[in-house]
Amino acid sequence: MKDKQAKRNDISIHFLMAVGLMAMLSSCATLISGPTAKVFIDGRVDEPVTIVTSKAVYTNVNLPREVEVKRRRLHEQHITITSPSYAFSDIVIQRSLSTMAVVCALVNPFSLPVDMFTNAVSEPMQRHFYIEPVARREQADSVWRADSLRYAARVEALRKMKELPARYRRHELSVGVGCGGNQADHDTHTMVRDYGRRYGLEPSFECGNIFGDSYLFADMEYHYRLNRKWEVGAFTAWGISGESYEKYPEYPSEPGAPELSLYQYGDGHEHSRYFALAPSVRYTWFENRQTRFYSRVALGYLRHHLIFGYGEVAFFDPEATQRVYSFHKNTDTIKRSMAWQLTVFGCRVGSGSIGMQCEVGYGCLGLVRLGLNVCF
Repeated sequence: MKDKQAKRNDISIHFLMAVGLMAMLSSCATLISGPTAKVFIDGRVDEPVTIVTSKAVYTNVNLPREVEVKRRRLHEQHITITSPSYAFSDIVIQRSLSTMAVVCALVNPFSLPVDMFTNAVSEPMQRHFYIEPVARREQADSVWRADSLRYAARVEALRKMKELPARYRRHELSVGVGCGGNQADHDTHTMVRDYGRRYGLEPSFECGNIFGDSYLFADMEYHYRLNRKWEVGAFTAWGISGESYEKYPEYPSEPGAPELSLYQYGDGHEHSRYFALAPSVRYTWFENRQTRFYSRVALGYLRHHLIFGYGEVAFFDPEATQRVYSFHKNTDTIKRSMAWQLTVFGCRVGSGSIGMQCEVGYGCLGLVRLGLNVCF
């Protein structure tokens, strides 16, 4: 009883430590990148200038100069530059996806909501700018009018380049494979632990058991896009796991007794599989012409087939090679439950009808899923 209580306390401590670690790392890109971004400004100017950014005002500074801008609302932020004798066009910042945020989301998906809130997922598309005066200040009025027209035309061209097409492919078929922690792991580990204690089994390495009793799965999915943000569909998945266990030889206390075996060996095998069928809802929270990021939730049906076999072999003669006595015990159990899947981070890359997928989450589709899809 005390051992069980101590084990429960250890599990609780480890769980709290894991939750604390997740909380510490939950804003990985935010902690690394910080709330500001830096850009470098250089130019052909023979007098000090004043630079105004969303973060600070830099008065009477000489170029080149590094300045800071806020990450919040980074897209199309203006940096204004003035000097006593010259007029300058504003620097307009365009944003791009932060590589650091993508890496942090793959390592720890729990960091993504915090990084999106702080806009640590964005970084300046261009970090170095070179400026030249557009005119002397007394000529600025006419120059500013022409420059405003050029700026408006440039903004419109960029908007059309980034704008998603009005018509898009609504149907998606995909196949995928994956591994890692799975919804079915708990029942499998419980079965293996119970039989391991009962027969004194320990894991044995075999070439076919590289992944142990972790599940490998394959799945097939269909989704229909209701609009730019929401998709509905369903998937079916098949998973298998397998591991070998052994009981090391036991020698009797009286090796000279004629009726007792001198050698006894135990051999166990776990070979389980599951089938899942579940409706799925996906939400797209970022999309451009090449990349789409989404999250997913699914609830459905899970059929879990648990199989464990155990056999023993005994020899009366330690030099004999023929098996003298053996018996086998097999456990074959089917459990049915609700299947579920929560995908925190999903990504599709591809500008045409064919694309690649990567998902990180937990449920009947494991921790990591890689897929190939076709949109039509």
